[in-house]
Amino acid sequence: MNLFSRWSTHRVQPMNFTTGFTGENGFCPEVLFNHILSWERKRTERTHRPFLLMLLDIQGVVNGSGKALKSKMATALHNSTRDTDPCGWYVQDHVMGVIFSELNDHDIVEARDRVSQKVHAGLRTALSPEELERISVSLHLFPEGCDVGDTCPPSNKVLYPDLHL
Repeated sequence: MNLFSRWSTHRVQPMNFTTGFTGENGFCPEVLFNHILSWERKRTERTHRPFLLMLLDIQGVVNGSGKALKSKMATALHNSTRDTDPCGWYVQDHVMGVIFSELNDHDIVEARDRVSQKVHAGLRTALSPEELERISVSLHLFPEGCDVGDTCPPSNKVLYPDLHL
C-alpha cells in the first residue's frame, strides 16, 4: 500500500465559518478575525476587488445581560449574512465585525446599502428598540481610495490592526 492509496478515500468536509474555528456564539475570536481581515485587505489591495467591513460597537449595550445580548446579536448576524462572510470579534466582547467580500463592484454604494439594510432588519427582529439604539454601526469600504501603484498610508489606522501603527 502506498501513501496515496490511503488518502484516495479521504473526503474533506466543507468548512462553515459559523461552525469551524469559532468561539462562543459561532464567532471567530479576535485574533482569528483580525487575521482574516488582514488577508482580505491584502487581497483587495492586490486585486482591487472591494470588500466591506461592518463593525458593531456594543459597549453601550453590554451590562449584566451581556451574554444573552451577544448570543442574540450573533444569531441575528449569522441569519442575515452569507456563510462566506466571516463574523467575529474585532475587539473581543466589545466590537463585533462582519467581512462582506465578493461585492458587486459595479455599484458598490447599492451593495453597501443592501447589506446594511439586511443586517439592520435582522438586528431589529432580535433586539429591543432600546438595545438597538445603543449599538453603534460603522461601515468601511476597502480598498481605500488610492490610485493603482500608489502606496497610501491608511486613512484610519485603527482599521489596520496587523500594521501595529
